[in-house]
Amino acid sequence: MSKTDAARATKTWALRAGIGGTAALALVAGGIAVSANAATISLTPYDELDSPNPYNVTEGLVFYKAADMGWVVNTTIGDIDSIGYTVADGTSYAPSFQLVTFATRGGQDNKYGRLVWEPYMQSGGLNANTGTYSNVEDGLWWTNKIVSGPGSQSDPQPLSFFDNEGGAGWTNVVVYALDVHQGSTTDATSVVTNVEYNGDSIALGNADATPFDQADIDAAVDAATGPLLEQISGLQGDLSAAQAEVTNLQGQLSDALGQVADLQGQLADKQAALTEKIDQLAEAQTELAEAQSNAGTAQSAVTAAQAQIADLLDQVAELQDQVDSLSDQLAAANDEIDDLQADLADAEDHADDLQQQLTTAQNDLTTSQGNLTTSQSSLASALSSLAATQSALSAKTAELNSYKATHHTADGTSLGYSRAQLSTTPTHSKTVGVKLVGTIAGAATGIKYQWYLGGVAVPGATKSTYKVPSNAKGKTVSVRVTGTYKYMTFAVHSNTTAAR
Repeated sequence: MSKTDAARATKTWALRAGIGGTAALALVAGGIAVSANAATISLTPYDELDSPNPYNVTEGLVFYKAADMGWVVNTTIGDIDSIGYTVADGTSYAPSFQLVTFATRGGQDNKYGRLVWEPYMQSGGLNANTGTYSNVEDGLWWTNKIVSGPGSQSDPQPLSFFDNEGGAGWTNVVVYALDVHQGSTTDATSVVTNVEYNGDSIALGNADATPFDQADIDAAVDAATGPLLEQISGLQGDLSAAQAEVTNLQGQLSDALGQVADLQGQLADKQAALTEKIDQLAEAQTELAEAQSNAGTAQSAVTAAQAQIADLLDQVAELQDQVDSLSDQLAAANDEIDDLQADLADAEDHADDLQQQLTTAQNDLTTSQGNLTTSQSSLASALSSLAATQSALSAKTAELNSYKATHHTADGTSLGYSRAQLSTTPTHSKTVGVKLVGTIAGAATGIKYQWYLGGVAVPGATKSTYKVPSNAKGKTVSVRVTGTYKYMTFAVHSNTTAAR
């Protein structure tokens, strides 16, 4: 991977935990997002998948045990002008600033390695836990690819030591990515608020620095439910108007039904009168038949009967006209009833639609309130979990500080529990050993030795015994012993004695 290949692509500073494009960082709780805007620079995220993500908070990113966050730069050590970062708060050692490199070493190309800068290793009395760490490129660095000696964790070196043709012996060195990494062997939590690279920087926290509290939740609830409540109020008003319209139509229908009942009564009376007249007509016709059958009936009786029949026929015609008129009125009343029933059905359908809309809106409101309750419960649970984690971290920190206070100072000097003593007075041409006392003798692992003659480390003299050269008479002899115990690597220097 070359710098030219990286320069051809447009790359944006971004974090996998929530910063993308111009959106800087989002704190999400209970389904409500609070975000801020931030500047962009030409970097893309670097991510090691086996490392956990840091947490998002208002002030910045919370790095906890083994949390890792990086950005691709694809450059060389010589092109790094300035790098730095700010750790605003922490329970123990601050995260280290690391450079992910690929280089040719040991005859093999593209070998992966990390260069590590840690505050506690630097000169100038930097705070090991928190601070604004600038000009990191000018400090001391070590790598996990050098086990001991210059460039290892116990002997950090300037950044140039790892550059092409530097003391580390590396060539074709490419800095692929920047990386902020919390140590995996120490239970610690740190809040990182800013990262700087070659004059460009970005705040990792929320720009307005406003904590997310109940007021934000209340405002979000109002924003989410206000329009819905207004819609429900409007629907309730429409439903009331529709119900009033239904009541009015039902009154009109009742009046029309009363009119129909009255007309039906009048029709029944007219039909009864018609029936009576028809009966009278039948009787007259019977009488006429009887009169006609009697040949001796006088013509006057026939004429009278015919006159009576004609009169009755007129009455029947008049009654039939009244029946027809009442039938027309009944038909009109029935049409009006049909119209009123259709209007009533439409009004009831409209009322049903409004009732369904009201029910849906109320269900939506109930669902929204349930989601809000669930989100608030999730937020309370997350806060409780974070409090428990911080309590556990505080306990671990207290344990580590207690151990360090009773065993070694920060630079690893013995406080009486670990010491090294030459086994005998060194004599030229004779072999001298070292006696270990305390923790380094009983519980330390990975013990190593380095013998010194006249205050200078003797190449290859790395065993537990040392044969004093024949020309060493009068020169001082001592040994430096290193080992690892629990959380720390420490060194103990023996007494210094002149050879006989």
